[in-house]
Amino acid sequence: MKNKIFRAVVKISLVSLLLAIVFQFNILPVKAAALTGMSATFERLKVSESSNQTIQFTSTSGVANTDMIEIGYPALEFGGLGGKVGLGEDDVEFYNVTTAHTYTDDSTSCAGAEEVYVNVAASSIRLFFCPGPGASVAAGDVIRIYVGAFTTETAEDGDFKLINPVAAGTKVITLFTGPFGIGINPPDIGTMAVPIVDSDQVIVTANIDALLTFDLDTNTTAWTGGDDAAPYSVNLGTLTAGAVATSADG
Repeated sequence: MKNKIFRAVVKISLVSLLLAIVFQFNILPVKAAALTGMSATFERLKVSESSNQTIQFTSTSGVANTDMIEIGYPALEFGGLGGKVGLGEDDVEFYNVTTAHTYTDDSTSCAGAEEVYVNVAASSIRLFFCPGPGASVAAGDVIRIYVGAFTTETAEDGDFKLINPVAAGTKVITLFTGPFGIGINPPDIGTMAVPIVDSDQVIVTANIDALLTFDLDTNTTAWTGGDDAAPYSVNLGTLTAGAVATSADG
């Protein structure tokens, strides 16, 4: 009887140990991968100026269908985000450099044939992959996102540019790619620092003498290192941009 009880206790202990090991492995956190090759190119860096933006990065883990890409901005600093009048779906173009593919998008939902649903919030731009067309991003793909009013690879023109913050300083833009929200499989993450400055242009002025005078050799045959007569000057007159002036002597 004692042996049976002992064997039962051993079995229960082994089962408990196995469950504890499995449970322990299941709750180990999965770390987010870091995006690479990130860049944020602004047309203007001056405070309060409207500016086109080009965001580019290399996907580390890829972005599966029904997942998303998010560009996060400092809260309430960039004008035109999340307002009734401001940035819209037509001002955001999503381009895969690796596959030379531009994703079709919509600003309302994934009801149609569009590959991506664009959502502009108060401090972010989110690109959701619609389940119908099955679009996605493979690991290692280079992704470029155009934000603003300029022509892209698709020859589509936007209408609105985001407005830079009113205060100068380093502004951090955050990228998330992957599942919506933090869970068992957190998204890949990256950050970029953009310097917003009081002035981003330098005006250079200079005075250029419009009258040029040349000292010429008057030797009419091969040059011998000297002149047949004393050197003299040939006045070319007032020069005009794009034109070549000659002396009266030819």
